[in-house]
Formats: sequence, C-alpha cells, structure tokens
Amino acid sequence: MVVGFESIRVIGEYTTNAGPSFDDYFLVFVVANPMQVHAVPMEVGGPFLRELSAKMGTELQCGLANRTDFASRVLWPTTLLDRPLFDFRPQGRGRGVWSRLKDTVLPLVAGELTAEVKRLVEAGWTH
Repeated sequence: MVVGFESIRVIGEYTTNAGPSFDDYFLVFVVANPMQVHAVPMEVGGPFLRELSAKMGTELQCGLANRTDFASRVLWPTTLLDRPLFDFRPQGRGRGVWSRLKDTVLPLVAGELTAEVKRLVEAGWTH
C-alpha cells in the first residue's frame, strides 16, 4: 500500500476482538478521490506516528492499545479528535443452527466509516 501524504484526509485507529492470536489493533488512513480506507496493523504503522505527527503539525496519540473489543477513534484531524471512526454492526451468517451458533461464539462484525467522517472527506477537506 502506498498512500501519498497529500491524499490523507483522516487518520484513526481501531481494535477488534481477534487478539492475541491475530492482529487486533490497526492504524487507519482514509484517503480521497476516490474515498478509500487503508488499515495496517499497529505494529507496522505505529513506528511512523512520530513522523506523521511532524507532517500533520500535531501529536498523534493512540488511545485504544489495551482494548479487547471493537472500538475506533479519530486521531487526526483535530476537529474530529476522539470521535468514532467506524460504526460497528454485527453481520449474521444465516438462519441455520450452525450459522446461529457461529454468530454466538464468533460473531462477524462490519465496520463502516461514520457519517461524520464521510461528510468531512466528501466535502473536500484538505490539510
């Protein structure tokens, strides 16, 4: 994934309930034209936060490191700081007994950018 600095509109973070066996903490870049979401595991993206902070002109501080559930927040721009990045919704697998059992034990969850984040990106906000 190569994301040009100029195309970044929102930086955020999110967690899932997949840890500790799988990646469960991500750094997120929302870019424009077209609007896309790029997520990288925090262990890969985290080391670049100091450099990103310098480019963005504000200190980017993560705050979800110890979460074990689905959570998200905006790190930048500061106008949306600490606001949710994603709306999380459970997705059912089907009606069968096995599907319902899987939904109970290992639910599927979909994340969609919040309306507030979408509006900012669609409005053509730039840094």
